Amino acid sequence: MTLSVQRAAERYGASFACTVYVGDGVWDVRACRNIGVPFIGIGTGSRATRLSAEGAVRVFPDFSDADIFLSSVYEITNAA
Repeated sequence: MTLSVQRAAERYGASFACTVYVGDGVWDVRACRNIGVPFIGIGTGSRATRLSAEGAVRVFPDFSDADIFLSSVYEITNAA
C-alpha cells in the first residue's frame, strides 16, 4: 500500500494529504492499520463483524447507496 501511494505520487506528481482504503478482507484492514490508513470495509454478516472488530472505520454491505458511501469517504478524509 505504501508503495502504491509512492508510485501514484511519482506518476501524477501529487502528494496525498490523506488516503482511504476500501476492501473486503481482514488482511486489508490489518495492513491499513499497520500503516495508519483509514479503512472502509465492504461486507455483511460475520465478515462485517470481523472487519469492524479489526478496525474498519465504517462497514457497508455494498455500494448501493453511493451518496452515503461517498459522504463517508469525504468525512473520513477530511477528518485526517
